[in-house]
Amino acid sequence: MITAQVQKRIGPDFLLDVAFTLPAQQTLAVLGHNGSGKTTLLDLLAGLRRPDAGRVALNGRVVYDAARGINVPARARHLGYIFQHYALFPHLTVRDNVRCGLRGQPQRLEELLRQFRLEALADRYPRQLSGGEQQRLALARSLASHPAVLLLDEPFSALDPPWRRELRQEFRSLRAQFNLTAVLVTHDPGEALELGDAVLVLEQGKVAQHGSADQVMWQPASPYVAAITGNPNLFTSQVLEVEGDTMVLQAYGTRITASGVVASPGRTVAWTVRPEAVMILRPGRPLAAPVQENHLQGVLTSTAKEIDGHSFTVAVPRWPPIVGRVPHTTWERLMADTGQAVTVSLKRSATWVMGRQEAP
Repeated sequence: MITAQVQKRIGPDFLLDVAFTLPAQQTLAVLGHNGSGKTTLLDLLAGLRRPDAGRVALNGRVVYDAARGINVPARARHLGYIFQHYALFPHLTVRDNVRCGLRGQPQRLEELLRQFRLEALADRYPRQLSGGEQQRLALARSLASHPAVLLLDEPFSALDPPWRRELRQEFRSLRAQFNLTAVLVTHDPGEALELGDAVLVLEQGKVAQHGSADQVMWQPASPYVAAITGNPNLFTSQVLEVEGDTMVLQAYGTRITASGVVASPGRTVAWTVRPEAVMILRPGRPLAAPVQENHLQGVLTSTAKEIDGHSFTVAVPRWPPIVGRVPHTTWERLMADTGQAVTVSLKRSATWVMGRQEAP
C-alpha cells in the first residue's frame, strides 16, 4: 500500500502537488504530457529527490514526513525502480546485472535467469541485447529482491509495438506472481488504461483526475483528461433542462440528452462522447430503442483502418467533426463510403458532461 501527499517546487513557475492512496497489489498508472511532473513524482516516492512538504508511507512504513523530520534514504526504502532507459550497468554481463539486485540471495540467480528467459543471454552485455531483452533484464534486476513497491518510468516507450505488447502481457503476469504494488508512469493512454487498476492524470503538476480506468476513460473530469485519454470529441453547449442527473443540452441547434456533473439551466458546459460510443446506423434498418437517442444526420467524410478497429469522421451541419471507432467486423457490415449521407448515433449513457465547465 502506498499513501502519499507530496509537494515540490521546481523553479519559480512549477509546483508539483499530488496526493493519492494505492491499495496493496494494485497498479497506479500516472498519465500526463511531458513536463507534467510524472518522473518527479516517482523520484519523490523513491527518495531520489526530497519533497518540500508532505508525507510518504510504503506498506505502512513512513519513509518521508516533513513535519517529523523523517527521510529514509532511497537504498533503505525497499523498492524497485525501472528507469526510462533501464539504467543497466554496461560493463556487467546479464548475469552480473541480475546479481546486483539480489542483495545477498545468490541462490536465486539461476532461478531469475530462467524466469525472465535470460539463461541463453547470461554472458552477454546490455549493448548486445535487443530493447525487449534489455527490458526483461531491467525487470529481473528490479524484482530480484522482492521489493515492496515497483516504480516504472515509461518502461515500454522505447520498444517496437510487438515487444511492447509482449512486455505488457509479461508485466500483468509478474504483478500477480510477485504480489506487486506498482506505480507506472506513461504518456500512452492505452498503456495506462490497460495496466492501471487506477489512473492518475497529471496536468501541470496537479491531479486533474484520479479514479478507475473506466471512470477516467468514460467519465473524464475535464476536456484535458478527455483529450489525453485519446478522445477527440470535445463539445460545448448550453443546458436547457435538468431532471435528476440527466440534462438536455442545446448542442449546435440540436437537443442532446446527456448525464454527468449536473449544471443548472442556462449554463454553458463542456461535454464529450468517446469514439467507441459513436455509431453509424445501417441504412434501411429501423432505429431500435437503445440507439434512437442523440442521432444526427451527417456526411461520412473520412475513414481509417487501424490495428484494433476502424475509425471514421462524420460532418454534421454546424457541429465540429464527430469521430467514431468500431470493430473491423462492424465496419464491414456497414458498407459505408466517404461522401455518403449517414445517420450517426451518440450513445446516451456515454454522452458525458464534464465536471469542469470550461470550453475545450
